[in-house]
Amino acid sequence: MFGEATLDPSAQWRLNNLANTIKQANTLKEVVLVGHTDRMHSDGHPERNQALSEQRAESIKQYLIGKGIAADKIHTSGAGSTQPLVQCSTKQSKEKQIACLEPNRRVEIILRGAK
Repeated sequence: MFGEATLDPSAQWRLNNLANTIKQANTLKEVVLVGHTDRMHSDGHPERNQALSEQRAESIKQYLIGKGIAADKIHTSGAGSTQPLVQCSTKQSKEKQIACLEPNRRVEIILRGAK
């Protein structure tokens, strides 16, 4: 969601499935969560996007902890707007830019396990 760290309701279903998968994996060592933002929120202050990306990752962490995943296995970080998936024209209206940049507002989940 634009400018927020709250979970989209559709993400909760996916996170529930992920939590169940994690609980069944006896070889899981670490869950890495990396939050991302689009370029719109910063208004010339990249630290705002950095903070928001960290909040997004932390939001997922708290959700997974609530589903029974051990907190010490979950590590979070934020990348701000430094790793966009899409680029959108600045000539579009603000509303169209927000919609176009949606894929950049995400949390990447990396699962690491033992072999």
